[in-house]
Amino acid sequence: MKESVELDDRSISQRLTTTHTNQKVYQTTEARLKALLKIALALLLVSLPFKHSKGLMYTSEAIIGSIFLFDIYKNKARAYLFETIRENPFIWIIGLYSATVLLSVFFSFNPIYSAKQFVYEIIINVTLFFILIYLYQREFITLKQTLHILILTNLIFISIFLLQGLQWYLFPSHPLMRNISRGIRKPEVWQIFFELSRYSDLFSYKAVTTYVLFFAALGLAYLYLPIPFRDKLKPICLGIANVTVAISSMLKAPIVAIGFAIALSPLLPLKRNQRIKILYSNVILIALFLFLIFFSPLKTYFLRGENLTSLVHGKYRKWGSFGSRIIIYKTYVKQILKHPFIGVGIGRRNIKFAFPDSVKESRHTHAHNVFLNVALQQGIQSVLMLFVFIFLQLRYGISILRTFTAHLDSRYIYVLAFVIWICMFWTRSSFDDMFRHSISTYYWVLMSPFTFCLVSTRQDQNA
Repeated sequence: MKESVELDDRSISQRLTTTHTNQKVYQTTEARLKALLKIALALLLVSLPFKHSKGLMYTSEAIIGSIFLFDIYKNKARAYLFETIRENPFIWIIGLYSATVLLSVFFSFNPIYSAKQFVYEIIINVTLFFILIYLYQREFITLKQTLHILILTNLIFISIFLLQGLQWYLFPSHPLMRNISRGIRKPEVWQIFFELSRYSDLFSYKAVTTYVLFFAALGLAYLYLPIPFRDKLKPICLGIANVTVAISSMLKAPIVAIGFAIALSPLLPLKRNQRIKILYSNVILIALFLFLIFFSPLKTYFLRGENLTSLVHGKYRKWGSFGSRIIIYKTYVKQILKHPFIGVGIGRRNIKFAFPDSVKESRHTHAHNVFLNVALQQGIQSVLMLFVFIFLQLRYGISILRTFTAHLDSRYIYVLAFVIWICMFWTRSSFDDMFRHSISTYYWVLMSPFTFCLVSTRQDQNA
């Protein structure tokens, strides 16, 4: 009898030891996966502003996907998977949007090309969007950690960008990094950074000027927060550095996007005294932008090719880039109205082959507007899904800002920055289609924590 009791005690002890060991192994594995996810996300965000970084980008995405599959298989987390799909309206909207894009492949002028574009632009990016939302829900990474990673990777980008320009200024005849497609003609600081922004082999200038907008929005969000100035000095300085990169490109669209977001910011659901402070800040910021564009030595770069007097006489083509866009929009809107629901297939190359007369008339192979390009390629149903997605995110975000009181909470800061950034991003893309390639990936990566934050905060408020 005693022997059987001793055997039972040993058996129980062994089971407890095994359970404890398994828990320890599980906790160690989970900690390693969390660390690996942070590294993969950092590498992905580092790679996106650069031209020749697809290998690093796809490797990072593969690691993130592997962590997701491991968690589903090993931890049997299918309940979280279905919960993520069931309780998140944004996933359903993006699912419908993806279906409309898939439909356009069957009507494409080049179905094979459109199928490839559908895989790269939709399947990979939307899957990454969903996986990251799931991993946020599983607490593999937090919003605060995401903000730290974003700031760290942006500092790396800013450092490389400024150092590459500085070495052309210090060593004009024998620069250390010769990765620029043509030589710098004038050893002036702004001329160097202007040519660097446009012709560097490291960066794609349109992608870079869209990439920096989020950090400009983050700087504005901290500027508008009712917290001591010392607590918001670093994010504001980071925002200024990114705005400087946007200015150095001398592109007008990013500056218009930032100015438009600044002009709309008094409409944010903040307290009255905050709005008054925002109004004063905005007057100074807009005055500074106007000075840079019209009165500073940089005006020759900003206003190059523009003839404002031609606008009065209706000669849009002679007006410059903004005037030419009016002609482009009118030309391609006519094509959309002919076949509003049947696009030419995802991929801008299809526009060129489908509308050769429009290309000749407008002198551009696409509509220079994200919504017009989407309508041309995929039909207006895709545009409607995109509008619903944007509207619902803004509605959720403004609702959270209206009810949230903890201004230093990472969720509040993230939502405020994102509401501002959404206005900047889609304004920027209204002058040139930036919802593609690496910037499209960047958009979906940033949208995943924002979407998780919106849904989880709303659920907490309704509980």
